[in-house]
Amino acid sequence: MLRLGIACAALLTSTAAMAGSISYDFRFDFRSDAWDSQHTQASATPGVNNGYRFTVPVGRLDFKGKLDEALDYRLRMRFDNFQNDPTNPTQTTNLTQMVDLAYVRHNINDMFNVTLGKFLSDMGGAEGIDSTADQYLFSDIYSDMSAAGGTTSTKNGGVGTSGAMWTGTGMAIKNSLDYAGVKVAGVFGDHEVAIHYANATEDSYAPGTAAAAQSQYNVNNNQGWLAVVYKGKFFDNVWKPVLSYHVGPSYLGTAGPGANRTYLAFGNWINVAGWQIEADYLSNTYKDNGTSTVSGFTGTLTGFDVQVGYDLGNWLPKLKYASAKKSVSSTLAGGTTENVGSSAYGVVVEYKPKTENNFRYHLAYMNYTYTPDNSVSVAGGPAGQNLTDTQIIAGCRIDGDFLK
Repeated sequence: MLRLGIACAALLTSTAAMAGSISYDFRFDFRSDAWDSQHTQASATPGVNNGYRFTVPVGRLDFKGKLDEALDYRLRMRFDNFQNDPTNPTQTTNLTQMVDLAYVRHNINDMFNVTLGKFLSDMGGAEGIDSTADQYLFSDIYSDMSAAGGTTSTKNGGVGTSGAMWTGTGMAIKNSLDYAGVKVAGVFGDHEVAIHYANATEDSYAPGTAAAAQSQYNVNNNQGWLAVVYKGKFFDNVWKPVLSYHVGPSYLGTAGPGANRTYLAFGNWINVAGWQIEADYLSNTYKDNGTSTVSGFTGTLTGFDVQVGYDLGNWLPKLKYASAKKSVSSTLAGGTTENVGSSAYGVVVEYKPKTENNFRYHLAYMNYTYTPDNSVSVAGGPAGQNLTDTQIIAGCRIDGDFLK
């Protein structure tokens, strides 16, 4: 994959490859967080503190072009903060995480094409596929915030605390938005069916884990991601559904053989008469058998999200609601299931001073509530105590093409 990155960079210097686009996309925000008093200051969970900050959540350069009628390429570089340490030895592509996407696609004929390199996983329905520059509120299925801080329960056979039930079963979609591998797609009119096989995601180890403990999160390269993705268009692009199923290995080294995660998503985009509607149903699972000394765990994270916007020309208001439930069980004798429910709603207004320009201002208000059962502590708060976070984001976004 290092050779792929070098090859893509070389392509950009050739005259033929420059026939395409070099686009930029930046978003600048001022963000305020207000957590409930039970979960601030004393919390051991990073980020669970009141405060405000200026951020650049999106910063990308995107190179696209064609070598000929059958070959096209894409190289997208990102400048916003990486999810994890790019020097981590468990990464598998040898590409710095500054390389967001790097692939070449061979269009064999009008019906079939093959993509090689690092490409989008198409995981997570509309929310997972949409550009993060257009996202403000993220569902718990995208972020898996309900696992923050583990739990304080002493159930599950009375073996200490059960924080490992949560930290070892991360099912967040955000960790697997892209991966390196091969994609074979068949295009049949307005319908596409693709099969992916890719590396186990290199950034899916536990964020912030101390280097001394990182070995237990080594990626299992004996098994990669296997996925089937369907995309369609109906009624002159009024309705665009996506149905995806991904199965991949666990990244937790103590999980034992046979551990895996699955991600099922049914996403929808509906655009009609100025209305912009997105709706997803998602179901993620985790399962491992444990080892002779470490208990196994099973987990499910299911839910839905709906976003409705209306295009008024210069103005675009949006409403979004998301709901999810996460359950985790231990395989120890007497082990029981622990649950955390979540709900969130958001109101967004985007404003373009000139509709013909790709520059806008935005103002967003979001409210998140996490509701654990009586044995579970979320983000270091009292067991059974709801966790709430109110966010306000104000900022702007600009994107365009350097060649135009």
